Amino acid sequence: MLPGPKTLGILVVLVTLTPAIGAGTTHLAPSETHSEAGGAATLLSVHSDGQDPQNVLLNWTPGSFDASFRWYNVSVATAMPGGPWTNVSSISQQATVFYLATGLHPRSTYWWSVFDVDSSGSQQSNTHEVALPAVPTLSVSQPSATAATLTWFNPASYGGRMGFESYTVMESVSGAPASAVDTITSVSTTGYTALGLLPSTLYSFFIITTDTALGTSFTASQTAEVTIQTPAPLTAGSTVTPGTIDVGDEANLTCAAAGGFPPFEYSWAFGDGQTAVGASVLHSYGSVGTYTATCTVHDARGEQTSSSVAVTVGPPPFTLNSPSGYAIAGVLIAAGAIAGVIVLRILRRGRGQPPPPPRAS
Repeated sequence: MLPGPKTLGILVVLVTLTPAIGAGTTHLAPSETHSEAGGAATLLSVHSDGQDPQNVLLNWTPGSFDASFRWYNVSVATAMPGGPWTNVSSISQQATVFYLATGLHPRSTYWWSVFDVDSSGSQQSNTHEVALPAVPTLSVSQPSATAATLTWFNPASYGGRMGFESYTVMESVSGAPASAVDTITSVSTTGYTALGLLPSTLYSFFIITTDTALGTSFTASQTAEVTIQTPAPLTAGSTVTPGTIDVGDEANLTCAAAGGFPPFEYSWAFGDGQTAVGASVLHSYGSVGTYTATCTVHDARGEQTSSSVAVTVGPPPFTLNSPSGYAIAGVLIAAGAIAGVIVLRILRRGRGQPPPPPRAS
């Protein structure tokens, strides 16, 4: 068993394995090689036809074919380029020159070599180093209370006989098992926006990348999950203290937001053509009437809502220190003077005194 990987190796074409070597793992040493004079084909090179975080497609080119061919041993080293070598597959068809290694560890380095075994020994190819990339990264943002935008990066290298097949967007709601919500078949499309999310709900997302090699599809990678909590709907409530004021008096108006994405911005329209900003404001009215003061709230994602409150404005109270008080006081003084003259005349007549002569004009 190869140290490290969970599963290593899937043949991507039909291959007949020699029963004598089909079981167990063969460790090969450099002393087991021999020259082409012994009859084996010369392996000019081993290279990869594509790789992703967990898989690599190997391809090799034999220099010649001969009747003494027995099998290819596909071998890997995980400690250093020179081995020790661990045989992971034996291929008995000389024309089969591809091997798909799967279940590898992301961000790990592997060294690959192929041994051409014939009746007189074996010949080793070059050593091909494969440094696997990391698992694709996934990030999430919330453009609104009911949407989530996913963005990821696919570090795989495609070419030759290994290619991209699809991204599958997986979604879990409130801890339920994840299910596919979309399949994307363009390798360059590395973003997705989930719309119509429910408020006050927990969502988790991850991306499965599927690749293909020689007609075989396989899971290339799976990102880590990203999780969001959608907020409650944005709401606002407003109050006024006191609810009834006199002309010229100030009312204290307060607005409070809930849900949505803080921080919040507050603006007021008082119903008399005047406006203000702030969660708590003071305002006075210049004339009698009933006014509707409206508070509008915007959250950090551009969502908005509003709340209104009625303000009743009455006439100012009577005081002698007011202009109306001065006018009324003047009227009363004049009326009092006239009444005093009338009373004085009545009293004089009652006492037999003639009324005073009229004033000369």
